[in-house]
Amino acid sequence: MFSADQMSAAQMKQVATMFDLTQKAFASVEKLVELNLQTARSVLEDATDSTLAIKDPQQFFAPRADVMQPVADKATAYGRQWVDIVTEAQSDVNQVAEAGVAQARAQWLAMVDTAVNNAPAGSENAAMMFKSGMVTANDAFDNVQRASKQAAEGLQANLMSLAPKTAAAPSKAKRAR
Repeated sequence: MFSADQMSAAQMKQVATMFDLTQKAFASVEKLVELNLQTARSVLEDATDSTLAIKDPQQFFAPRADVMQPVADKATAYGRQWVDIVTEAQSDVNQVAEAGVAQARAQWLAMVDTAVNNAPAGSENAAMMFKSGMVTANDAFDNVQRASKQAAEGLQANLMSLAPKTAAAPSKAKRAR
């Protein structure tokens, strides 16, 4: 089975992996905070500029497409950047998780092989059934992992395809008048 040194090394690797994931999570949060601050600053500047440009009170209440288009453009850019940051963070976590799962799977299968090889006489069929079950479970896990990855990629593609439509909405509203 495992020696004390092997267990210690595995635990140290897990601790290092957790620290790595924590650093990546903090970096992603930092990027999102910076994006939010930049967006808030930009929106405040635009609101100030457009309010100061008003010359009479009726202009204040009139719908203004010249103000709405830049807002829509910034909202679209914000959405794209947000999706990029979150997608990058998700990719980092997935890479670490996939590597960890692959290593754990290899160790588990090695233990099963050792157990099957050292099984008492007459229990070979039970040991082989257990090993077959493990292989089937691993295959099922791979299929679920692939399906979830495809679903995440589909969601990202849908979000990115909505961005141009959202940006074009104020222009269409302006032409409709």
